Amino acid sequence: MAKSFNIHDFTCEEALLPTVCWRVSHGNSQHTRDALTGTLTAAANNTSFVTSNRARLRQAVVDHLDWRSYVPSCFLSVFSEEQSAIRWASTLISGDVTITPVIIAMLSPDTLIFDVEELCEKLGIPNRYSRDEFLITDSLPYKSLGHRWPLQEGAAPLKDFGLLDDIEIIQRLNDQVQQRFSFVRGNSTAHTGRREVRCVGAARYDIHVGTGVSIRHF
Repeated sequence: MAKSFNIHDFTCEEALLPTVCWRVSHGNSQHTRDALTGTLTAAANNTSFVTSNRARLRQAVVDHLDWRSYVPSCFLSVFSEEQSAIRWASTLISGDVTITPVIIAMLSPDTLIFDVEELCEKLGIPNRYSRDEFLITDSLPYKSLGHRWPLQEGAAPLKDFGLLDDIEIIQRLNDQVQQRFSFVRGNSTAHTGRREVRCVGAARYDIHVGTGVSIRHF
């Protein structure tokens, strides 16, 4: 008897998920940004249909990874490596290009996350270009998004923002999220609320925790 289809056989194991990923946005990005909430939402609202069987999932992934395709997608692409995001962003010329960190632990519990390299192997899709790429279904809520920065500013500000990959989520209770930020360079921490810290030399940073992750250099 053939094994029944289970979408979780194709998702990335929780233990293997990166802490922070990087979303590249450009003029042709298939997402919308809610003006009130700041949430990024995928172009297509058909995740349950796409993930209902192998054939639909495969076709949706093929369409999403095809740069020439205009088929609306329920996926949002992110990179697990910042340098991969920068390399990809540097090839784009379609409008403003920005890079946004995405904190994986702050996504909705119902979100499906796929490692593209592993997914393509399981679905038999030829894939030469999607190393370090992950697909996230439906949306990226505002609370999961860090500070956006335009590519033309040069080196990623987050290199100076205390290393976001050292974020440790301590506890999550419904909509109440307690967070601890560990800044390796200055051994500073910021707990729930607002606090000024020193984390890179004499530079000062404002840490806003709770409604969304925002780190502002001043």
